[in-house]
Amino acid sequence: MAAQTDVQKKSGKSFFKGVRAELKKVTWPNRDELLSYTTVVLVICGLMTAGLWVVMRYSTTFLNWSCNSRINIGGGRINRQLMREAGIYV
Repeated sequence: MAAQTDVQKKSGKSFFKGVRAELKKVTWPNRDELLSYTTVVLVICGLMTAGLWVVMRYSTTFLNWSCNSRINIGGGRINRQLMREAGIYV
């Protein structure tokens, strides 16, 4: 059992030594590159947010219109009562 803990300690130490050695090989971005990358990410996030907002806004509007137009076909109140009896609450 003592042999296993020695091996685990050695492998843990060697793991972190390996991590440190690999991090030294990394080419880190300079300030201008970092600013450029950050700007790109923020612009893309903004565009995606705006696009999803538009899709959700108009899909909700379309679904509300679609449901209301189906309920109002053929007398409105009759269809609403039939839907309530069927378990569909409007």
